[in-house]
Amino acid sequence: MDDDQQYLKDYIKRHQGNKMGWYLLGKEYAAQGKHSKAQYCFEQAGEVYEAFEKQPLPQLPPEEARQAANIGRHAAAAAGNQPLRRAVRISLAVLLFLLLVTYIPYSETPSRMREANTGLSPSIKPVAVPAAAERVLYTHALQPKADTGELFRDMLLPQANRWSFTVIAKGQPTPDNRWIDWRKPALPLVSLERSAVTGQPEVSYYDAATCHCQAEDAGRASRLVKDWVEVQEQEAVLRSAIASYASLYGEPPASIDKLTGDYPRNVLPGYTDYMAGIYPQLVAAFRASAATGSTPAPSAQPARPATATEAPVAGGSPLAPKLEIIIDKQTHRLALVSGNIMVRSYPVGLGGSKTPEGTFVISEKVKNPNGRSDGDFGSRGMTLSDSLYAIHGTNRPDSIGLDQSLGCVRMNKADVEELFDMAPLGTKVTIGDNLLSDDNGSGKPSFALPALREETNPNKVYHWLE
Repeated sequence: MDDDQQYLKDYIKRHQGNKMGWYLLGKEYAAQGKHSKAQYCFEQAGEVYEAFEKQPLPQLPPEEARQAANIGRHAAAAAGNQPLRRAVRISLAVLLFLLLVTYIPYSETPSRMREANTGLSPSIKPVAVPAAAERVLYTHALQPKADTGELFRDMLLPQANRWSFTVIAKGQPTPDNRWIDWRKPALPLVSLERSAVTGQPEVSYYDAATCHCQAEDAGRASRLVKDWVEVQEQEAVLRSAIASYASLYGEPPASIDKLTGDYPRNVLPGYTDYMAGIYPQLVAAFRASAATGSTPAPSAQPARPATATEAPVAGGSPLAPKLEIIIDKQTHRLALVSGNIMVRSYPVGLGGSKTPEGTFVISEKVKNPNGRSDGDFGSRGMTLSDSLYAIHGTNRPDSIGLDQSLGCVRMNKADVEELFDMAPLGTKVTIGDNLLSDDNGSGKPSFALPALREETNPNKVYHWLE
């Protein structure tokens, strides 16, 4: 008998009323072909079985039904005299809710990101993961989950002891349901905290509509989700930079410092202490995926985004594996996206029919392209595929949202500086119509990297089609 099955049997003896435990034990028996034992367990699971299997409990042939009844009597005799210490407080409301959502597997993440790991200090220190590990499962309610039982199995079995606190947080869609809007705070729905004494999970609910109960204070859960979002953004930028470097130079960078060369090899302006700490893990993952041929190939044609209900779910991180830029000429919006998640969205100025359509890459990144931050091209410029078109700042902020350029993409100062730090050299750019919704908001820029190298180019006078 394997360890998981024995653990579940022992668990059920202590917690006879836990229907999820009965369901998981039944699945163990069913996998071994022990259908009579599985049937008895599924009967004890009742509505939990029906919720996960999406079908009524099947009827056994008479002989197998008699065996299942005998198994039930023996199990009851063995467990009946043991005290019921307490049932795990995972209600059917949570089960039914989670059946409607997709969860993206967690990544091991510090529960609190210290200033040294997220600030702009150029000092590099590896990040230590706290002993009491915490995690976030990021979900959205637009796509069904294939096997939510895995989540509960993970919480019940011994290997789950590595996690002391788990938060399920819901991402919010854009108004047109075409994207998951990363800019909107993810909403904590429920958390499970494993007791340091008993090892059992305690459930807290933060959304009254989910649990049909009085919502609890979400302060701790909200802080964890906020910190997790910052971590995911740094990981996404670093993953994207590693992939871009490999595409540009034929192999992944030998060290993180290779990503931050002086102009024109400035894939990124710099990196944080946290990014330095996770770099070995991310570059190893990239090498492994490249060796198996699983690295996604760039699209040959401009891709129109799927709706949030159609988009596939990425494994490991919601912002994997590579960031892209989409520019909509109709709505005058520029978005930084990853899969079906809109990471950022900004208003831009364009040139109408003079702005080209198609697929490009950022072939050059330069600071102060006019030799100063307040010139015609602002404080940052990103050339599109070695052409005379670029994404850049402007000294005419009143032109944002209008068609007044000669074809380039104009951005407000704070916006273009944030995009410059988040979009590595080599980032794919798609320009077209009907790609993004008419979104009036952009959010306050919050991402910045330390400037570790020289990114100006005093030897060139830029003649972009401003």
